[in-house]
Amino acid sequence: MKHAVAAAISVKAFGSLLFIFGSSVGAYLLLLHQIIITPILYDFYNYDADTKEFNLLFAKFAQNLALFGALLFFIGMKNSIPRRQLKKKLEHRTPSTSKNPVNVPFIDLEAIDKDPIKRKGIVDKVRDASETWGFFQVVNHGIPVGVLEEMDAGARRFFDQDIEVKKTFYTRDVTKRFVYNSNFDLHTAPVANWRDTFFSYMAPYPPKPEELPGACRDIMMEFSKQVTSLGISLLGLLSEALGLRTDHLEKMDCAEGLALISHYYPACPEPELTLGTSKHSDNDFLTVLLQDQIGGLQMLHQDRWVDIPPVPGALVINIGDLMQASFSFISVLMAE
Repeated sequence: MKHAVAAAISVKAFGSLLFIFGSSVGAYLLLLHQIIITPILYDFYNYDADTKEFNLLFAKFAQNLALFGALLFFIGMKNSIPRRQLKKKLEHRTPSTSKNPVNVPFIDLEAIDKDPIKRKGIVDKVRDASETWGFFQVVNHGIPVGVLEEMDAGARRFFDQDIEVKKTFYTRDVTKRFVYNSNFDLHTAPVANWRDTFFSYMAPYPPKPEELPGACRDIMMEFSKQVTSLGISLLGLLSEALGLRTDHLEKMDCAEGLALISHYYPACPEPELTLGTSKHSDNDFLTVLLQDQIGGLQMLHQDRWVDIPPVPGALVINIGDLMQASFSFISVLMAE
């Protein structure tokens, strides 16, 4: 990938030089021929027609050289990212260094409904993580690993389809039952992200099976059921962490809605110049995030971007803006 990026940059640079050189020399020779050579040299020094023709041909050669340079420049541009997707310097992020790593809270949910003593310890960990981080990872959450793997595979199947197939789902109408596009805020955000996305509102009014793409239809429905169950369990832990009844947040209808979103980050010719997802916070109650094994997820903690490395079988839980606004938990900035 780095070699491809270097090649694109070199082509653009070489093309720019040829364009500047060719256009400058060509314009100079034509100007010289029209203003100086024709009236002066031809009249007083018997400037023959063959020499005139040679200079005209050389001028045209220089102009063609400029056109060739412009062509090379645009070939290089084609293999580069659009200016709209260039990240701002203010959004530059660096990963945590191995010399000073930061460990994101990791919570084991095993036996939360069987052992009251264990549950109290888990509630304490959830409270601490939510108040100080707004972020934590969970294992033994009850969703089978096979379901997680199939959700990842189903998303890949959709994005790997031929463009003609995916075009049938492309829309910017967010009221559609299934939406596939790139950058939902493309026309309003200061910069665009290097990604494609599909999303669907799976609750409270789930789509009909035929309204979902065949490549991931079954797993979207199964994954949504599993995540809803986990979400209710997490809301129970968060309710207890706030000193409330276990079903308090559930009865507030915090578990009524569910949006399933999948981001795809295709290979980028100049990855150092753009981002997959700009810094943001989630405008919901709770986000349950499934990472693939590539990684790249970061969160902002104490003015420092912290890596969230993928852990097989684990899910990332993020406290959303609505939860933060209602209670004493914090919502954090995320990015990929």
